[in-house]
Amino acid sequence: MVKRVIQANKFIADIRSGTTDLQLVEKYKVSPRGLDSLLRHLVESGLITERELEEREQFTDSLIIRSFLESRREIKVIN
Repeated sequence: MVKRVIQANKFIADIRSGTTDLQLVEKYKVSPRGLDSLLRHLVESGLITERELEEREQFTDSLIIRSFLESRREIKVIN
């Protein structure tokens, strides 16, 4: 298995600019599992903080919840 080289500074800039997990997976051609591993590695290396990762997860979770609630509203309207 060939490991891809990802430039940490560009990846971190994308994380800090609010790029979503899906966008990161597509842009850097990694699996969701690979993305998780990469994020953990950045924290362990001290390139991003645990807090940055937590804030990112909270933001992602809130988007997922908001999308779910919006989709439920749309379903109610259709029925």
